[in-house]
Amino acid sequence: MSQPLALIDMDGTLAAFDPAMRWELTRLNDPSMLPPDAFDYDAEDKYPHIAAQRALIKGKLGFWRGLHELPLGFKIAAALKLVGFKLHVCTRASKKYPQCWAEKVEWCRAAGAWVEEELILGGAGITITTDKTIVHGDVLVDDWPPYFTK
Repeated sequence: MSQPLALIDMDGTLAAFDPAMRWELTRLNDPSMLPPDAFDYDAEDKYPHIAAQRALIKGKLGFWRGLHELPLGFKIAAALKLVGFKLHVCTRASKKYPQCWAEKVEWCRAAGAWVEEELILGGAGITITTDKTIVHGDVLVDDWPPYFTK
């Protein structure tokens, strides 16, 4: 029997995308002028200027590589590894931001979360795709609710 495969999202699960995006957006705007829901998942659909600013930030060199690790995501990864899952980072990237693809690989390779003297992502594969629904695994750990309805 083959080892079960856990697909673990990068942005928002292993890497702190939301705080980094929030910080960058507040650097571009007077925080008091931002709509209260400017950081919601669907803000880009509601506010064209927020969509444009988020696109600018996502295209900024170093944005993806510079994301901080999320300790809870690594604890979940460690627990999955402990119960026998093979770990595989599965992250989505847009064709609009070619540097994002390379920076996500660099981030995954540099992610150094150690738990009890073991590198959690050591040996984990990395899949970068434009559509996560075509990637197969036994478990998906992700912070994006729409993936769970597909």
